[in-house]
Amino acid sequence: MGTKELIEEAEESAKEDLQRQAAILEAQVNILKDQNHEFEEATINLQKIAQGQQREIEAAARLDGKNGAKQRVVLRCRWNEKHSDWEVAIHRSLQLISMKVSACTEKDFRNLIVEDLPTRVHILGRMESTTEGGDSRRGNLAVDFRPILLVVQEAAVLKGDLVWMPWQVVETIPCGLLGGEHCKKGMPLVAWLPTVVSATCASLFEEKLMGESCAMGILDAKT
Repeated sequence: MGTKELIEEAEESAKEDLQRQAAILEAQVNILKDQNHEFEEATINLQKIAQGQQREIEAAARLDGKNGAKQRVVLRCRWNEKHSDWEVAIHRSLQLISMKVSACTEKDFRNLIVEDLPTRVHILGRMESTTEGGDSRRGNLAVDFRPILLVVQEAAVLKGDLVWMPWQVVETIPCGLLGGEHCKKGMPLVAWLPTVVSATCASLFEEKLMGESCAMGILDAKT
């Protein structure tokens, strides 16, 4: 085989090799496009959630007071070191923990949810917008329906049928399941909750990354 033929064969082999590499790159690009499309859809959904208005929380709390449900959402959260994620305590039926407003004390939390004391306490929402109006002239105090988020240690053991579930999973659960019987009674306490949990856990996650220690919270037993 002459020099010319060898050169042509080498060029043809190089051309075929480039074509194979181009085909591989094209396939990889198509995969990335598909993944990016899925990511964009997920991002749009998250943006819709993130753009939820504060007034939804306020309206839900006001309706809770008017329909006589007298229930308050109680969120127990913990940091799962193994999975590097926040988890929320929830019933096996996928219903959120809710308690009578009159029973939202630390003693009740320890008896019904988990024995461990919280390392941090968050009251979600604005006080002036999430209460059932009272009349101080008659000695009646406004009832606070704001959800309570309690952060506990990872080793905390839940009671009853409660289980730990990643908060990303919780925010995908339909509101009808999260609210259980309360939704059937017209208690819209969970329509806005994924946004609240997401924002709160994201904030806690940032603090975790920054290495900030969790300050000990003190829960006021008064409701």
